[in-house]
Amino acid sequence: MNRMIVRGMALLFAVFMAVAPVSAQKKSDPLKPKWLTQKLPKAKTPLYTLVRTIGDGHNLGEARQNCMKDLTDFLEHNRGITVSSTLSGQETVRDNEESSLQTQYSFEYKEDGRTFSINSRKIDEYWTYKDGGYHCNVLYAVADKDGGDTDCDDISVTTRYGARGLARSLVVPGWGQMYKGSYLKGGLILGGEAAFVAGIIAAENLRASYRKKMKEQPKHMKTYNTKADNCENVRNICIGGAAALYVYNLIDAIAANGSKRIVIKKKNGNLSVMPVSSPFCNGVNMAYKFNSK
Repeated sequence: MNRMIVRGMALLFAVFMAVAPVSAQKKSDPLKPKWLTQKLPKAKTPLYTLVRTIGDGHNLGEARQNCMKDLTDFLEHNRGITVSSTLSGQETVRDNEESSLQTQYSFEYKEDGRTFSINSRKIDEYWTYKDGGYHCNVLYAVADKDGGDTDCDDISVTTRYGARGLARSLVVPGWGQMYKGSYLKGGLILGGEAAFVAGIIAAENLRASYRKKMKEQPKHMKTYNTKADNCENVRNICIGGAAALYVYNLIDAIAANGSKRIVIKKKNGNLSVMPVSSPFCNGVNMAYKFNSK
């Protein structure tokens, strides 16, 4: 029985190590982003809209192009315009964990004989590859038709969750991982803890039963004592396994990256500090620029 417990623990941790590389082989990210599975966050400044788009293609470029077409269809159907041209700019990414200010697009349309433009910004994308084709989802920030602006808020993508995952895993092992989008890992942690607790209860009940039989049947005392000792060893192994898994659960809940989520912060203004030197004085000049939008 001891060997079964040890093998179970080894198998559990082996699965943890294998989950990430297997799931990331045919996906842009190992976890599906929150902006795709949950309700989109609200803009801090009501001058733009977040829009999810879908596109399929034989290659990734074609899938992305169909996402752009889906966005064009959204503009035409929801805003009653006809897009005449689309212009794109350059793409810049801060890093893998937090990114912002990605590809800029400008959609031109005509209304009452005049040419107008609607600016948009590609915030993030998630794609999967299956059966020789790509399925792509792209999140855009699209400026409103009249006086819209996609740069009035700081919109970033992050895989960090701070202490929120840790707080949940303190209460229920695996909850923090599920909250961060790692449902398989969280389920394994929760199931592992439940199995260890069940093992502790079962082993302790058997140990108590054998101790009782030692008193009731003195002639078999040696046999029951050996069995009681074995049950005690199994109980202790389960206690150690439960404690180790719980500690791993806490470390992983705060240290491991989760699924990508959107963070929107309102731009309140810019503070600039510059040294000043003149024949009359030397010092530091501070200026604060307020955002009027």
